[in-house]
Amino acid sequence: MNNPMKEAPVNKLMLKMGTPIILSMMMQALYNIVDSAFVSNMGANGEMALNAGSQSLVISILRQFVLVIPVAFVFSNLVIAGTTFKSIIWFTFIIAEMLTALIGYFMLNRIVKNSLTFRAI
Repeated sequence: MNNPMKEAPVNKLMLKMGTPIILSMMMQALYNIVDSAFVSNMGANGEMALNAGSQSLVISILRQFVLVIPVAFVFSNLVIAGTTFKSIIWFTFIIAEMLTALIGYFMLNRIVKNSLTFRAI
């Protein structure tokens, strides 16, 4: 019984297994962009909804592209170099989520500071 995970070249396996994941992430980002374009045509209410959701879009893209892929790349290079154990790849998601939560916390603080303005009567 042949096991392609052991016998196939790594580049071919990465292309075969990574392409559907990358395409689904790109489709999600494209959906978000197209949805933003439709909402922006709704006038004032659409503009408010679009502005309120832009931070959520940034966090979503941050989670999907900016953090997960580089963390997985670094971990896979560590495994290939033999400096760490193979199951560290499973911690990619957890570490990317913790970094996203930290960045989201700072973004939320900025949003709250900008939205809370008090006027003297």
